[in-house]
Amino acid sequence: MRRWSCVFVLFLVVLAGCSPSPHQVDPAKHQSPTVPAQAVSPMSSDDISTMALSSGIHSQVQHPAFGTSGRKAILDGLRPAVEGDLGQKVVLVVHTLNVQDGFAFLVGIPRATSGGKIDYSRTRYATEMEAGLLDGGEDAPIYAVLRLNGAKWEVLTFVIGPTVVAYADWWRRFGAPKAIFPSNE
Repeated sequence: MRRWSCVFVLFLVVLAGCSPSPHQVDPAKHQSPTVPAQAVSPMSSDDISTMALSSGIHSQVQHPAFGTSGRKAILDGLRPAVEGDLGQKVVLVVHTLNVQDGFAFLVGIPRATSGGKIDYSRTRYATEMEAGLLDGGEDAPIYAVLRLNGAKWEVLTFVIGPTVVAYADWWRRFGAPKAIFPSNE
């Protein structure tokens, strides 16, 4: 019995080390080749005023609604990095979008532009997918944190299909408000 316990513990240690690591993104270097840099997430002065109100002045967590310019700007800031990582165009299905003090935290699922599931066997995640180590499988979630820099949302980091709580220390690492992240304590 003890021998099997040791094997199981060793398996868990190996499994924890196999989780995809978060991406540190340099927005200037990590553009999708089909998306010009100026198209990443430009915002009008009205949009900037709206986001400033929803991300700082009230200092409460906001949840930009579907179809709003603020939500679109955040997704437009994230999409090129995800497309570059997956090597294909994507749409992002948003489950959670929390914004406060110029930071945004997103939980969603990347989808093919047709709306179908991503074929991870054709991505850098093929090995993890085959081994069953991509959390969610074909519905692998994406977790991302972005920061508003002037008129553009910049990706600070993101991870697809982690098998651990990848965002647990992101508030500390990036100086983001802890309130935008799900409670994990």
